[in-house]
Amino acid sequence: MKNYTSKVKRDKKKNSVNIELGGQLNVTNIAEIQKDFVKAVKDVKVINLTITKVDDADLTLIQFLKSFENKCFKNDLKLTIKLDLNQDITSLFERAELISILNIN
Repeated sequence: MKNYTSKVKRDKKKNSVNIELGGQLNVTNIAEIQKDFVKAVKDVKVINLTITKVDDADLTLIQFLKSFENKCFKNDLKLTIKLDLNQDITSLFERAELISILNIN
């Protein structure tokens, strides 16, 4: 059962995609999330990613996002990541210094 949300909105004129990701963003779902991303970013040059309404997240989310960020850089894609996390998850990531790994605007 899918227990995360992935909303995708394409803008053909701007050759961009807006992705909103939330829910259970952990090791259980990361493979499916990755599949969703592959479909969502096909044939675009600009990716706007918002992580919001997160129920659970773990290190695999940060690993996935960093890997995704690196792939975007290598393929000359513009990636913007916005984190809108609850205080508990923000604190967890900050204490582990995981937020600083990503180039978040």
